[in-house]
Amino acid sequence: SDVQLGPLAAAARKGLALDDTTLWNCSSQIPSLWPNTLERVQSLRLFKAWDPKWPEGGMEGVWQNVVRYTRANTAKVLVGAQITCNEKEDDIAWNWTKRLLILLGPQHVMGLAVGNEMELLFSKTAVDPTVTPACTSDMWSG
Repeated sequence: SDVQLGPLAAAARKGLALDDTTLWNCSSQIPSLWPNTLERVQSLRLFKAWDPKWPEGGMEGVWQNVVRYTRANTAKVLVGAQITCNEKEDDIAWNWTKRLLILLGPQHVMGLAVGNEMELLFSKTAVDPTVTPACTSDMWSG
């Protein structure tokens, strides 16, 4: 639409959360302006740097798209690091997270979010065979 809504209230305090599908499949098409405004999107939230289930071949290209976006928009990224009951995959994902943070550089990193909805982990026993009572107990008791 060509309708302009005018200035966005507190634009610097708003951001886009990139779901996994958008990150993986559409990272070159992240909107740089808020709809119907001329205000730049200045922050992104990535739930993970990459998923061990995705083909690694596309990872560097996706990351470069995110880096280009942050530089073009002077944006900052809150980068998520997954915590699951699969320590091997978590270690791989953590290494990817560190690589992405280095590519972004400190000027484009808002912060690091470790784990996502950890309080709901116990509820995934029916959909993830790695989530066991022993895992959830270890997760919270160490």
